[in-house]
Amino acid sequence: CLAAPARFRNASAYNRAHGGLALLIMEKGQIVYEDYLDENPHDLASGTKSFWGPLSIQLKLDEPACQTLTEWRKDPRKASIRISHLLNLTSGLDPGSPSGLLDYREAIAVESIAPPGQTFLYGPNSFQCLGEVLRRKWGDPLKLLQKTLDVRAASWKRTPDGNPGV
Repeated sequence: CLAAPARFRNASAYNRAHGGLALLIMEKGQIVYEDYLDENPHDLASGTKSFWGPLSIQLKLDEPACQTLTEWRKDPRKASIRISHLLNLTSGLDPGSPSGLLDYREAIAVESIAPPGQTFLYGPNSFQCLGEVLRRKWGDPLKLLQKTLDVRAASWKRTPDGNPGV
């Protein structure tokens, strides 16, 4: 922090005083200043949800999820869930609890408690189901993240079956 260029010292001091762990300043797409208070890896936890959107660009948002999650074809409510419903948490699925993260296969088996597209229900299950769609289409979503978006992490929260947790 002391070696920071004068124009960044105040921003760096403010960041540290307010509990910031890192400060990255870019100008015209180039990194011009970095300051890391703590370089130890931190659990990304719910931040993982942010990566499922960019990965889903490769999907058709209006595609019925049951095209991939064939188990859902027998349930009229689940059969009408679109990829977009999983992404915007309006799938109608029991949302689940972040403290009780399910395996992907357990998540696709949860009960539908509302019609798709009508109710926002925050929780990991819709994203776990989307993770299963991605896994079935292209393999390990983390490898896909690394390959397509160059996302790297020291470690990743995993479900009991080894898939990336959200």
